[in-house]
Amino acid sequence: MEEARRFFDDTGECVFCRMIHDEMNIGERVVAANEHFVAFVLYAASSPFHAWILPRRHFSSFRVISDEEISSLAAIVRDVLRRIFYGLNDPAYNLVVRTSPVKELGSVYFHAYMAVIPRLSRHAGFELGSGVSINPTIPEACAAFLRDVIIP
Repeated sequence: MEEARRFFDDTGECVFCRMIHDEMNIGERVVAANEHFVAFVLYAASSPFHAWILPRRHFSSFRVISDEEISSLAAIVRDVLRRIFYGLNDPAYNLVVRTSPVKELGSVYFHAYMAVIPRLSRHAGFELGSGVSINPTIPEACAAFLRDVIIP
């Protein structure tokens, strides 16, 4: 949240809204998109196939999501998880909900989102010793792989 606040103070815009704009314009890391949400593999993902699902409308808390947006969120989460299930042979994963604290409900600098983190690798010597993650994959290749998964 501090980095999001710093970006907003420096630029006057939400870093997450900027990411959505940039990712949609470039398109290479986008896995799925619908009317209300976009899912993409992160440019500097800490692990293979690490993706975020962000609402296109700026809001900092899922407490303000509309019924139509809930249906749209469910559809894109299902889509992304099915691509991971079928494309990556049903790996373990974490689904993390990031939403602002109650005292920051109207935040202009933070954007609610979900992270989908498949557990495909283990931390070894370097990661354990340094606390720095190594991701041997290219995000554009991960996104292309997931987009091309055929879902039965």
